[in-house]
Amino acid sequence: MLAIIPFVVCLTGVFFHREVPPAKSTTAAEDSEEAKYFGICNAIAVVVVFYLLAYGFVPHVNVMS
Repeated sequence: MLAIIPFVVCLTGVFFHREVPPAKSTTAAEDSEEAKYFGICNAIAVVVVFYLLAYGFVPHVNVMS
């Protein structure tokens, strides 16, 4: 799990944060929308980072033993 989740997050970032040629003219609404979605992707990445950090520090009890 600690190897798969960061890979999926980075792969998602590659698809959504790819470089595109700038438009000839952008409006304030388009810039605001772009900033909103970029912020959402960053927030999801931060949540995943803290989850994985906590997961690494919590001891795992083996129920079978």
